[in-house]
Amino acid sequence: MPTTSVITTTVPTTSVITTTVPTTTVTTVTTGKPTVTVWWEKGYYAEEDKAMWEIFYQFQKQYDVELDVSFYPSEDLQKKLIAAVDSKLFPDIWYTRVASWFCDPQYAWNGLYEDLSDIFEENKNRYISGMAEWANLFNKQTGKRSIYRIPIQMTTGFFHYWKDLLKEAGLPTEPDEIPRKLYDFFDFWKTAQNNLRAKGYKDVYGIGFCLGAASGTGDTMGHLTYLETRFYSEFINSSGEFVGDKPSNRQGLIDTLKLVTDLYKQGYQPTGALTWKDPDNNVAFHSKTVVCTPNATTSIPAAQYFSNKDNYFDKMGTCLWPLTVKGEEALTTLHVIGLAVFAGAKNKEIAKKFIRFFIQKNTLYNYLRGGGGRYFPVYKDVLEDPFWTTGFTDSGRKDPHIPMVYKQLTIGERRPYPYDLHPAASRIQVENWWGKAVHRVVLDGKTPEEAIDEQIAYAKSEYAKW
Repeated sequence: MPTTSVITTTVPTTSVITTTVPTTTVTTVTTGKPTVTVWWEKGYYAEEDKAMWEIFYQFQKQYDVELDVSFYPSEDLQKKLIAAVDSKLFPDIWYTRVASWFCDPQYAWNGLYEDLSDIFEENKNRYISGMAEWANLFNKQTGKRSIYRIPIQMTTGFFHYWKDLLKEAGLPTEPDEIPRKLYDFFDFWKTAQNNLRAKGYKDVYGIGFCLGAASGTGDTMGHLTYLETRFYSEFINSSGEFVGDKPSNRQGLIDTLKLVTDLYKQGYQPTGALTWKDPDNNVAFHSKTVVCTPNATTSIPAAQYFSNKDNYFDKMGTCLWPLTVKGEEALTTLHVIGLAVFAGAKNKEIAKKFIRFFIQKNTLYNYLRGGGGRYFPVYKDVLEDPFWTTGFTDSGRKDPHIPMVYKQLTIGERRPYPYDLHPAASRIQVENWWGKAVHRVVLDGKTPEEAIDEQIAYAKSEYAKW
């Protein structure tokens, strides 16, 4: 059940007082003001939602509207969006972190989105490079491309680890001491597990890749999409085109699959990783079931910042992803997240006003920092704030996470997350082809070559539909 509330007032501390009701439908007192329906993805921790409540309240006050706000877990919100499209009863303002690959390419293709070129043009000088290419999608109804989403934040893959477990394993604990050569990097975490097991840590694993094969498991797709660039490979290119059948790409995909399935078969990943969904590697990390895990946002350290600052500053670390197989910096896969507006929404002009309000420098900064730096801004004027290079401080302790995130985001060349760019690629992402390939090797005894060739055939069939 979602958290559903009508914003009614605030107190001097700026905390938001809400009226909570037991169902999704909210009954409001008739005030003559427009009632605007808001569906928002629930954050990973309370501070994220609190930051959004404050923004909703300020927008409601400034524009003299009534906001009918519902917070949903990601999977529930995805189902709500599908039902909204089927019924043509659209929310006015909405957000989910997975929209860029879950629905944006298809909904723009089918003419369901409002053209947002005016908002993008107003802010074009504020964006980091690459945002126009990301925001630009094809509309089959009009036969042309246009701006159908406004970028707000970005992320990529990071590796988080427990320093105290590395210390217990007799290994270096600082990020610049961790090997970056590809196979040396993974051998390091194997050694950590071996040493810990020798000391009696029977239930601790070296690494926690998400290997779930369920549809919509974004972390499996993200983790292995970040990893494939270490082999100079891509399944989908930066234009959204399928290129996985090119010989060099195919071999790199095979090598990627072999690396990650070997880690599992050799016992260096939890057995349950095959059923993990997006939050589960977070849970495994926080419970110290794994020494390290990749993640697509900084939600893991941010959760510790809000609950246990000693863990955040002293016991945890964030390190860079390994180099390519040739010892070079790999492409950084940049995952951009934004906002779109349904063309059929009742209050779409108010929704556009909300986007303009939300992406103002101070508003966006307060939201992103209020969420613990889980995402980074795509606006240069927000990104220039020292917080993004220094992070949090606490009694002289330096932030070991946010500066490393900044480094990972800015090191080397970047490419867009490829599944954000074409409806067929989006469908392939939702169906979680990487997870299915992993399961074919680990559970069904297929070779990596056979599993990759199956997925190449699947991708070709999907692209043939568009």
